[in-house]
Amino acid sequence: MRCGLLFGLACADMYDVVVNSRVPPANCPDGCAKWSDLAGDGCKRSQGDVDKKWTKGKAPGGSARNCAMPGNDPGTYGDWCYCRNSNSTDWGYCLASSQMVPEQINLQMAGPTTMTVNFVTFATSGEPPVAQLSESPFLDSPQEFRGVTHSYVETGSQKRKYHMHFVKLPQLKERTKYYYRVAAATEGVWSQTFSFTSLYTGDETRVAIFGDMGVYQYNNMGNMLGDIQDRRIDAVVHLGDHAYNIAEEDGRRGDGYMN
Repeated sequence: MRCGLLFGLACADMYDVVVNSRVPPANCPDGCAKWSDLAGDGCKRSQGDVDKKWTKGKAPGGSARNCAMPGNDPGTYGDWCYCRNSNSTDWGYCLASSQMVPEQINLQMAGPTTMTVNFVTFATSGEPPVAQLSESPFLDSPQEFRGVTHSYVETGSQKRKYHMHFVKLPQLKERTKYYYRVAAATEGVWSQTFSFTSLYTGDETRVAIFGDMGVYQYNNMGNMLGDIQDRRIDAVVHLGDHAYNIAEEDGRRGDGYMN
């Protein structure tokens, strides 16, 4: 087993996120305005000012009229957009299409050949949560696993109820790319398909260790995403101080962070 530390300096780097799985804000009856042509969609917000919110200085391809989290203004409570045909600068935070839609999906290593996938819904049928797993990006002939659910009532004034789901993915092959999706019940609403690469017991393991994630353009997430995509790191250890005031607005700030 080889051990070592590598230190270096890197510029802060946040990336833009476009979200096409959410619905427009409640205060935007005509939906979201087109990010690259706000005036053409009846929004009076300065196009030049909004373009600066994106890391490349303009809306990325695919942003269209979708909800988004521009790298320089990702939103305190998550993805958002300006209102189409508002004849104003109105904007709002986007919403889940159903309380059964999985969100806040994350993975945790439970051993060299086991991963757990965890997620939240705001309603439940009482059935166990389910995950489908395959080596095919099309989820051909997937394995299906069921898990457990724990419910939690947020302590704020609205007493929002979270249903937190946990599904174990066992007996993974080493160094293998897997694709998966989750739902709160077999007949529930499925998430989009995600992927991960399983860990291994031999050879070198490269771990990124960091704390104090930072905010907006001072964030390090772009660097970390690049390291993962280029296979420079295998896993991440959080030292803490990377989520702030998550109970704010009856837990909605935490929802935005986890999404």
